[in-house]
Amino acid sequence: EYMASGRPIVYSNLEIIGEILEGRATPFIPDDAVSLAHTLTTLFHEREVAEKVGMKNIDALHAYTWDARVKHIVDFINT
Repeated sequence: EYMASGRPIVYSNLEIIGEILEGRATPFIPDDAVSLAHTLTTLFHEREVAEKVGMKNIDALHAYTWDARVKHIVDFINT
């Protein structure tokens, strides 16, 4: 849902989240308020870059539909 919004995304830098959002969002260190504040400040000051990254998410959505995920799993099982 966040990717579909086309807006910049900030996420807690956990491996399971990073699998999908790496390169498409800006991470911060979990449980670190300074890291979160720095990330938000950076996005605020680099708005144009953040907006471009957010818009790239819309293009990437086709890889995360239910049909695409099922195909990926079936292909993995068949290899």
